[in-house]
Amino acid sequence: MASILYLDQSGQLGGAELMLAEIARQVGAPAHVILFDDGPFVAFLEQLGVSVQVERARLGVTKSGGWFASANAVPALLQQVRTIVRHARRFDLIYANTSKALVVGALAAAYLRKPLVYHLHDILDESHFSQMNIRVLTSLARRFATRVIANSQATADAFVAATGDRSRVDVIYNGFDIAPFLADQSDKRVATRGILDTERNSFVTIVVGRIARWKGQHVLLEAARSQKDWTVWIVGDALFTEEDMQYQRELKEIASTDDLVGRVKFFGFREDLPTLYAAADVVVHCSTAPEPFGRVIVEAMLSARPVVASNAGGAKEIIRSDAIGWLVAPGDVDALRETLLEIKRNPVLADLRAQAGRFDALSRFSIDTILGQIRTSVEKCVS
Repeated sequence: MASILYLDQSGQLGGAELMLAEIARQVGAPAHVILFDDGPFVAFLEQLGVSVQVERARLGVTKSGGWFASANAVPALLQQVRTIVRHARRFDLIYANTSKALVVGALAAAYLRKPLVYHLHDILDESHFSQMNIRVLTSLARRFATRVIANSQATADAFVAATGDRSRVDVIYNGFDIAPFLADQSDKRVATRGILDTERNSFVTIVVGRIARWKGQHVLLEAARSQKDWTVWIVGDALFTEEDMQYQRELKEIASTDDLVGRVKFFGFREDLPTLYAAADVVVHCSTAPEPFGRVIVEAMLSARPVVASNAGGAKEIIRSDAIGWLVAPGDVDALRETLLEIKRNPVLADLRAQAGRFDALSRFSIDTILGQIRTSVEKCVS
């Protein structure tokens, strides 16, 4: 098995990082992770027994900005490349898990003449990235990546549209440890609602994920505004930018208005998601821009909960049939409200789709299946 150096720009626990943790734990011998920033992801990896260290990189670049917008970007970038080169000499392959990791990893791989895998967790279009950053990322990937792993067909299609190169792209969905979602949580439902100060008979909708404007938590709040017996659970934090922080403040202002006050609960980051899913009536994914994958959707399906998702990006690949969930137009408050009312009025139908969704997710997204596909992709680089 090839030895692999994994690179990730974040110390936070996002979907890309959770997937990386499973890959680094089971693919590569030896395997080592370098993060460009500190945070809870470090302890998470250490608890899994994954070798990890932080090499801070103050690159000063955002998705909406450009790599050369700051005079400090180039010196900081070159310094980080030198650091990664020093570590990468003893590994067979460099595995870049995020966009900044690609930029650093591509230059290091080129210098060392080592194979590079780019795990693409983003849709490279102007709803997520500046035009300059799209050009930089696609140029580096086309020139230096030996393989590109895209986390959905939507992600792959955007990459191919920007590069014209499909030959090195493997579409591999995110994988999940299914065991935590299969445990019977039904006996905890009432107790969990009590602990979370939620009425037993309330219709509970839950939205999980990073708090960011494009994630669309406000869409669910607006849909719930006129429904006095609905409770909204918002799980997640604003992680990265001041814009995210501002959006979180706006959400709390909306939640404090007269027709929502007392019906919206903000829980921050939680590790007990299977318990929360089981205590909710429906899981809502309401991103207003195309989601590259949609981790929460799969978690809801594995938990056998009814799930409503935005009909765009990777979400519509996960909910590939009306038999396993509901899709609504992104940002359509009225459509979301009517769909949730349908679920509330017809719990038998909701349960049938939820059970079918669990079966479908088990067959497609188990971590063992996905890791096998990733090993095959990596082996193409070192064979």
